[in-house]
Amino acid sequence: MDRFRNDMRPILLFALALAALPVLANPNVTLTIRPALSGTALGQPFLRGSEGVISLYFENCAGCGFVNQSNAYVRLPPGLVFDRSQGYNATYMTCTAGPVEATGQTVSCSGSYLSDNPNAVTRTSALDVWVDVAPDAPLGNAPIHAGFDDAVAQPTGTLAACMANPAPANCDVWNATIAVPPLPDIEILGVTHSPEVFAVGVVDPRLTISFRNRGTTATTSTHIDLSLPPGLTLAAGSGATPLGMSCAVLANAPAGQSVRCSGGALLPGDAGTPRIVTLVVRLGIDAALATPGPVAVLVGADASGAASSNTLLDCSADPEQDRCALHLIGSGVFCADRIVPEGLYCDGFEQR
Repeated sequence: MDRFRNDMRPILLFALALAALPVLANPNVTLTIRPALSGTALGQPFLRGSEGVISLYFENCAGCGFVNQSNAYVRLPPGLVFDRSQGYNATYMTCTAGPVEATGQTVSCSGSYLSDNPNAVTRTSALDVWVDVAPDAPLGNAPIHAGFDDAVAQPTGTLAACMANPAPANCDVWNATIAVPPLPDIEILGVTHSPEVFAVGVVDPRLTISFRNRGTTATTSTHIDLSLPPGLTLAAGSGATPLGMSCAVLANAPAGQSVRCSGGALLPGDAGTPRIVTLVVRLGIDAALATPGPVAVLVGADASGAASSNTLLDCSADPEQDRCALHLIGSGVFCADRIVPEGLYCDGFEQR
């Protein structure tokens, strides 16, 4: 109970401070927050790390009196921060934002008149308040409160009154939602090689890499990076047909060659349609290949599928990540009739 009281104290103090201000609401103007025109995508939740909009609509009742001054107040929940606003005919409101607090942020907007002529288009107006959704915005319910008045003297207690009771026509509350955006998630399922032992002179040495997108949306593009040991180099004919994927050398270095295989968008898979991609990387072998082996090939992907200069660095630090794989290949000597396993000469005796 004490913790609940402590958590609620900033909200209560904010409400009490506003409650001390005069309430000068115009009961003839109806304010409506329009969920169908709000959110990161219209009618959708606010997604972390994105931009969203809150759409407000105002309507003066017919024959109830001309409104000379139009004011709207919006209380944003934690995680939503004011970015900009757009006012429309007839009020053309402009907005300013208060400080970002632990309990949220208040946006105050003002504009011109609303007619009470039942046939006038100026009897209604609208306002869009654009917000940035923090990458760590609290998930779940995110109530947005709003209020309207026609007071010339500012500030007023209208917003506090609307937060305490959103039932009057000049008040509204929308229980919005903050959610995690749909993201791709590349997973390396497995790496194999052929033939079993690599040696100078073997025919068509290759790596086969299987991967999928286990995320909730497609990648924009798809990139798999490899770090090859000395003695292994990229050969022609590498790629994966489903994505139009092809491979190219990123860099040559004494520590080995780095390669990137790139292709198009990869849709997320599921149990019914796993959409597993098989990438074949053909290799050349030269005398720099270490024998006896094994030698290691590092495979990695940015989880989003994007091309990233940090992929191999991150995977080398932690190859156990699902988007990475450290694959070992046996190396040996190619003899006239067979490949001799690592550590042996062609006559079958161990190297000394």
